Amino acid sequence: MPVKKTVETIEVNGKQYDISKMPLGRFADFLAALGDLPTVIFNGTDDKDFATSLVKSMATHANSILNLVSIASGITLGTLRDDCGIDDLVRIIKAILAVNNIEYLKKELAPMFKKVQSPAPASGTAAAPGKANGLKG
Repeated sequence: MPVKKTVETIEVNGKQYDISKMPLGRFADFLAALGDLPTVIFNGTDDKDFATSLVKSMATHANSILNLVSIASGITLGTLRDDCGIDDLVRIIKAILAVNNIEYLKKELAPMFKKVQSPAPASGTAAAPGKANGLKG
């Protein structure tokens, strides 16, 4: 795996913010705040519709989204509310995804989750009628 940049600088209204990789403690806080928001926001969308889904969701889930972005970026909730436009928000989210190497995580973790979700194979297969008792059929 190539070494990824762990800090990305974003400029908002002339002020620069360093978006850095989330340490595990902050990532745990992020996951706790995440709840079922991804299901609510992305129900019926694909990765290509991310920005569109985000914009549509801001009307009903703005506080939750801004709280998550604040936790993940380290930018205060007040700054996000008062100084950021939707274009800034999208750039901040892209930076969060980049420095936390989300593409790598998706690639590596998706197969593990598929294995966990797959039903276990049956411990034995049923014998054909008449075969289980040794009868010729």
